[in-house]
Amino acid sequence: MIGVRDWQKNQQDITERKLAEEQLNQQDITERKLAEEQLQFQATILRYVTDIVIVTDLQGTITYWNEGASAVFGYSAEEMLGSTPARLYPGRNITQPVQDLEHLLAGFDYLGEWEGRRKDGTGVWVDIKTTILRDTG
Repeated sequence: MIGVRDWQKNQQDITERKLAEEQLNQQDITERKLAEEQLQFQATILRYVTDIVIVTDLQGTITYWNEGASAVFGYSAEEMLGSTPARLYPGRNITQPVQDLEHLLAGFDYLGEWEGRRKDGTGVWVDIKTTILRDTG
């Protein structure tokens, strides 16, 4: 049979454990909220940077298109996401970066200048830097 003191001690232990769990949960929520705010801040900066930022996956599909790219090329993100950069560089061997993938995977960036084409058909010269971003997770 459990005595009153044992029962009180057990209840106190349960209460202390619940308080500790709540503190850990609150700390996790706070850390998660700070991380989300930091990501949102960085995404906002990236969205409005005036340089062109176009991100593709390893298959060449555009997964990110910023305001700088829209300003220079005239296409909205909605028009370009899911497509390839080939529309921006007609007449260019767009498979060349794919052929250089082994070079990129070895840690070397591609730097160059390409003539692109805006949505209205006019030409524009752009400096290109291609690099591999690796998942740190």
